Amino acid sequence: MIGVIADDLTGASDAASAMRRRGLEVAVTFGVPTSASLSSLAGIDVVIAALKTRSVDAIVAVAAVESTADVFAALEIDIVYFKYCSTFDSTPRGNIGAVADALMSRTGTDIFLHVPGYPDNGRTVCHGYLFVDDLLLGESSMRHHPLNPMLDSDLVRLLSPQTGTAAMKLRYIDIRSETEAVALISSIETTAHVLCDTLDNADIDALTRVATAGGVAPRVLVGGGAPMAAALCSTLVRSRRTVDEDTTRSEFRAGPRTDGFAVAIAGSASATTARQIDAFDGPTLRLSARELAQSDIAARVHSWALDRWERGPILVTSNGGGTERLDSAEAEAVELGLAAIARRLVEAGADRIIVAGGETSGAVAVGLGISTVVVGDEICTGVPWTYAFDPAVWIAFKSGNFGSDDFFRSAFDSQMVCSA
Repeated sequence: MIGVIADDLTGASDAASAMRRRGLEVAVTFGVPTSASLSSLAGIDVVIAALKTRSVDAIVAVAAVESTADVFAALEIDIVYFKYCSTFDSTPRGNIGAVADALMSRTGTDIFLHVPGYPDNGRTVCHGYLFVDDLLLGESSMRHHPLNPMLDSDLVRLLSPQTGTAAMKLRYIDIRSETEAVALISSIETTAHVLCDTLDNADIDALTRVATAGGVAPRVLVGGGAPMAAALCSTLVRSRRTVDEDTTRSEFRAGPRTDGFAVAIAGSASATTARQIDAFDGPTLRLSARELAQSDIAARVHSWALDRWERGPILVTSNGGGTERLDSAEAEAVELGLAAIARRLVEAGADRIIVAGGETSGAVAVGLGISTVVVGDEICTGVPWTYAFDPAVWIAFKSGNFGSDDFFRSAFDSQMVCSA
């Protein structure tokens, strides 16, 4: 196996989904993994450790990453990628730079290639400026993010305060020549962060070839969005497989089909999730932060669900249209309340679950006691179904900004057989 460290659960699912499209077998562990959870993953190409570090102080994030690196090292799993959000989310004090520095130190590399671009989802980088669709990041809806408001679009300016290491840009014109990119990276004489342009998927492929070039590979560690994670891991896995392994290894099947109750849990405050909630045509229960903090909320939601979910999927959400601003204590109460609801509904027979929102996804995974999932078929770009054997549920973890307006209904209607 090779290892990827992700800063949250939906980001890990996004990367895993992209890897599955490239034919890789992927597992995701929740939180700092254990040797036991990893050593049992026979037939897996890539293991992604989904931490919960996107919105925490740098010291806390680095500690979790270093603990994960220790477990990977004990099992001789090479860390090849640090997955963070394609919109470069971080707290104002930031931890992307600190984590990247720590990983370079652990892996003996001195150059970190940052490739946050995700062209298929409208995240592109040009001359070091990050765009969301046709808008600069700092002018997009991300400027209103309740936890990580993104007020700047220049990646060097965003990263530089987070690290004492030099930060520079690698332009698309050099990336597309490849030999020039290799020469530029090889000429760097100090430890450095290199922020890479990505205007389209061809740039992702070119950067993969650059990162694995003979003179560059020993010096670099790579991080950023899901497309680069998938391209790099696919290249590395196939370079390590023998012809025999590539043609004879058995397919990995994640889990059985199920006809149990279906539930969507939406904690994201994004505008995209708000539209998806409004478009959902099944029973919907909207709960305020105050209601979710009440000790009997899980029992009350269970009673509400009993009269409705025999007729089809239900939706429980804390999203009131994206207008409710929460402080950190209220946000934590929302996450814990939604996690308690998910646990109660699984105990009552729910075995198909969609969770929308990165922080909510992490809280629900912890609440359900899920430590590892295997990754199955994709619902939409960046969102796969996964199967958790204990408890035995199909569960999809969705970034708040992913999916079309009819996401919830189309996800439950989709085929859920993992046979790639």
